[in-house]
Amino acid sequence: MNLQPKNETAFINSYLKEINLKGLDQTLVNELIQSCEGHYYQIVAYPQFQNYFNELQENHREELSQIFLATLFSGIIIRRIDWSSDYSLNLVIKGALLHEIGKKSLPVHLRCKNFENLSDSELEIYKKYPLLGYDALKNSEMPQQVKQIVYQHREWVNGHGFPNSLSGVRIFPLAKIISFADDFSTFIYKKNLAPIEGLKKFIPTQVTQSRYDTSSLNAFFMGLSQDELKIIRKL
Repeated sequence: MNLQPKNETAFINSYLKEINLKGLDQTLVNELIQSCEGHYYQIVAYPQFQNYFNELQENHREELSQIFLATLFSGIIIRRIDWSSDYSLNLVIKGALLHEIGKKSLPVHLRCKNFENLSDSELEIYKKYPLLGYDALKNSEMPQQVKQIVYQHREWVNGHGFPNSLSGVRIFPLAKIISFADDFSTFIYKKNLAPIEGLKKFIPTQVTQSRYDTSSLNAFFMGLSQDELKIIRKL
């Protein structure tokens, strides 16, 4: 069963309009939402991915909203980073849309539980989901770079991420983008914050731990409106 609305140009936007995006460059946001919609419909043309997204719509709507928000933020970064190209934008959007696919193989109680509340034994299982995502894509027609994004998006620059505790240049550059976009989108979604308000709270607590790639952070700042950019430069 296909749960998507008949208006294919507004599906992702129907989720994002429920989120406060005030303070972002709206011209860039509108452009990227259109791009995300196009890539989404390319992906769900494959039955295994359509089934995945249909299951999210039925049972995990909040998770789907966070995926779309992380995809938007990833697109902002890749559009504003100094080495980007249309090809890298395409890879990042596809990788962002699929970055959580490994969670479908987790036990339901782990998938729905806050990461911070997992026991040691639960955490050990949870940390396998990027590998499970890679396995889900291994035999698909997705580019190898997309598979690497899915596999490495929970690695942190400081080496304290998972599943392999990679650090620095050992992490695929496009995965570093989604590492920040995923964590930040989850942070503001759960707290119902606009991006600029979220950055004020997120930067002091997370950047000091050196989790994220500096160029990704700077590129995201450049996706803010000019007024908001002036504010964030004062932090």
